[in-house]
Amino acid sequence: MLGALAAATPILLSEVGMLDFTLGFQLSVAISLFILFFLGVYLGKHAGSRPIMYGIATAGAGALTAIIAYILGGGQ
Repeated sequence: MLGALAAATPILLSEVGMLDFTLGFQLSVAISLFILFFLGVYLGKHAGSRPIMYGIATAGAGALTAIIAYILGGGQ
């Protein structure tokens, strides 16, 4: 829940005029990837594997999902 709120905050700030929408969107994407990376690091530590690789894989999976959604028409 907090991760979603953190990622949505720049978009909400752009809606009230405190940020440009493009900047708000870019910040939202960056925050989302940051959160996904550290979630992967956390999971990697608990799995007893390489945390950094888990973080990169988790953030990469999130980025790939966003790209596919955009290609399939989510970015209209």
